[in-house]
Amino acid sequence: MPIRALLEESKAEAYFSPEEVSALAAALDKSLNDLGLVDRNDPTVTILAKRIIELAKKGERDPAQLRKYVVDLFQARSRL
Repeated sequence: MPIRALLEESKAEAYFSPEEVSALAAALDKSLNDLGLVDRNDPTVTILAKRIIELAKKGERDPAQLRKYVVDLFQARSRL
């Protein structure tokens, strides 16, 4: 699921400017690429997108930091 759809669905788009939404989308795209996830319908994609949105709502807007956090989180959970 694209991050823009999640933002609209959760009414979270009001939190972000169009530039910030683009940055969140870029963070998700890079995260998926780093993790080798290609199926946008994979539930993991939705989990990562929601986490990026949560972090951005708390103030983190740097796409590189958002990507790093969710990739690290995914990899840590994969090791359990």
